[in-house]
Amino acid sequence: MLTVLLIWLLPESVKYLVNRGENGVKIKRILRRFVDQDLEQVSRFSLHEEQKTQKKGSVAQLFSAAYLPGTLMLWMSYFMGLVIYYVLLSWMPILMQGMGYQMEQSALLTSLFTFGGTAGILLAGWLMDRWEAHKVVSVGFIITTLFIVLMAQENSHIWLFGGLIFLMGITMNGAQSGMQTLAATFYPTQCRATGIAWMQGVGRFGGVAGTMMSAQLLSMQWQADSILMFLGVPALLAACATLYKMWRCQPVAQPAL
Repeated sequence: MLTVLLIWLLPESVKYLVNRGENGVKIKRILRRFVDQDLEQVSRFSLHEEQKTQKKGSVAQLFSAAYLPGTLMLWMSYFMGLVIYYVLLSWMPILMQGMGYQMEQSALLTSLFTFGGTAGILLAGWLMDRWEAHKVVSVGFIITTLFIVLMAQENSHIWLFGGLIFLMGITMNGAQSGMQTLAATFYPTQCRATGIAWMQGVGRFGGVAGTMMSAQLLSMQWQADSILMFLGVPALLAACATLYKMWRCQPVAQPAL
């Protein structure tokens, strides 16, 4: 059902259409939805991208000298983000019970994290339309670290604890969803989908690692607050990798119409 709706309602990427040599009428129809200027006199569209990268395969281009540093930073951020996400999603009820909450309370608190995630994704999109996307994502990870620390220290007031979980769901899921935008705007048109897919694939190993790590820490008798504090490390690493990419990892040429 979603596929049908996307085919019907979601416009194709303008850069992709230009790269494919599609007719200008179709491109103009899409551009009018987000460009203010008059396009009636425009007869031709072209992409200004680095020509020497066109000769490389899409996978090989991810590992080229121009894109490898940024590729690694994207992978690290996404990997670390999924470590946090899957630890919280998979083990939060058990962690909450370890902090003294009942099963029903733990289930309610866990649902607040995913509920906050919906608001976080919408908020991240709104913010990235107005500010630099790297800053939005990195600040999201940094604030997530602060909420994790506060959660580890506050377990006596359920409503305050639930509020922290909800807010962390907003910042954590917002930052993680923003990674798709960072990858999409970093790679040139011909390898953009490949770059996003590889980032997501490598990140899934973070989900597996996070789930296994939590099980191991629990078997070592780590307390719930200690495990939460430990999650601050991948959050900070994700923020640092995002900021490093913003400052040092710019592609050879930014795709533009």
